[in-house]
Amino acid sequence: MNKSCLILECQKQILRVELTSIYYMQYQEGITTIHRQGDKQLLSCQALKDLQQQLSGSFVRINRNIIINLSYLSAYKKNSRTVLLEDGSQFSVSRRNIGPLLDKIMGMN
Repeated sequence: MNKSCLILECQKQILRVELTSIYYMQYQEGITTIHRQGDKQLLSCQALKDLQQQLSGSFVRINRNIIINLSYLSAYKKNSRTVLLEDGSQFSVSRRNIGPLLDKIMGMN
C-alpha cells in the first residue's frame, strides 16, 4: 500500500489526496471532513477508523472524532490536554489517547 496518499470514496467519486497536505480529519454526524493546506476541505462518507488504516505513522488519533498529522503539530499543552496545530486549530486529547500521542511525539526525534 502506498503510504504517501489517501484514497477517498464518496458520492460516486474516488479521490487521491497527498498525506502531506492533510492537517487533520474530523468526523461529525456521519461525515469525515479532511482539512488540508490552503483552507481546503474534502468530505468523505468513510469512517475515521477506515481512513486510519490508510495513514502513515505521522498521523495519530487524539480523540473519538479527530486524527491529526503530527507534521503540523505546534504544541501539546499538558495541563489542558490539548494540541495546537500550525493552522491554529486546537483540540482536546482524550485520556485514552494521551499515551499513544506522547509516544509518537517523543519518537519523532
